Amino acid sequence: MKKTIMVVAVCLCAVTLSYGQSGFSGTWVTTDFGTTDPHYLDLKVEGTKATGTISRRLDVDAISEGLINGSTVTFKVTVANGGRINSYTGKLNGNTIAFTRTVKVRDEVANAGAGIYGASGPMQFTAKRDTAADTAMKAFYGNWKANIAKSKYTPGPAPNPVSPQVRQYAVRGNGMVASIYVGVNELGSPNVTVSTAKTDGKDYPVHNQGTLAGVIAGEKPITNTIAIKTVDPRTIEVTTKANNAVSGVSTLTVSADGKTLTETAKLLDTTGKQIGTNVLVFDRIP
Repeated sequence: MKKTIMVVAVCLCAVTLSYGQSGFSGTWVTTDFGTTDPHYLDLKVEGTKATGTISRRLDVDAISEGLINGSTVTFKVTVANGGRINSYTGKLNGNTIAFTRTVKVRDEVANAGAGIYGASGPMQFTAKRDTAADTAMKAFYGNWKANIAKSKYTPGPAPNPVSPQVRQYAVRGNGMVASIYVGVNELGSPNVTVSTAKTDGKDYPVHNQGTLAGVIAGEKPITNTIAIKTVDPRTIEVTTKANNAVSGVSTLTVSADGKTLTETAKLLDTTGKQIGTNVLVFDRIP
């Protein structure tokens, strides 16, 4: 009888430990730093190792040194060019994680802000599992930089920008994903594309620097849209429209190791005829 009880106890302990580890995986949201500015924690667990990102507004920052010990997670986030190092300890309880954080600042300049990284913000906060979060694009979350040397442009030629395009994908809650593309072309002109969409294949507004300026000035913006469909956990299909006409269809895939994003883009003219194909390669920015 004692042996049976011991075996059952060991099994229950193993199940509890396993649940604690796997239970951290997912997207978590906190409004303890402002109800109008939700912060999202996207966590991925492999064994006792935790990786992921914290998203706030349009910022996406990777966590480091993530470890799971039963129902406790610990990790760090470095911001302000190393000026602030945040250390987090979270205790899992069902669909909530109670966090305590500490902030190490390099100097008084870095000792600023009341947000999730700021030294004057709350040192305890609670994050709840975001059941409405769009998990279809988890592999894409974070920042990416174009690798022009590895990309192919047909018919070409390859661009020679002042600053290669940088992309950011961030969860915004309620199934929405923000996509931001920023670059500076060879003439020094900035190129900015901003959109927030669900992966439901429907059209959502997309803006560039021209339409954004028009919105600010009170003008009617150009009708540009983006539609995203999920193919598999690491692949999406994106259709863009300009003035209600399809201008491009792209397939985007993240490599199995999560370090490379490849986009195969079919370029179309105003009649829908394909006029080129670009294979764009992006490296993840740690």
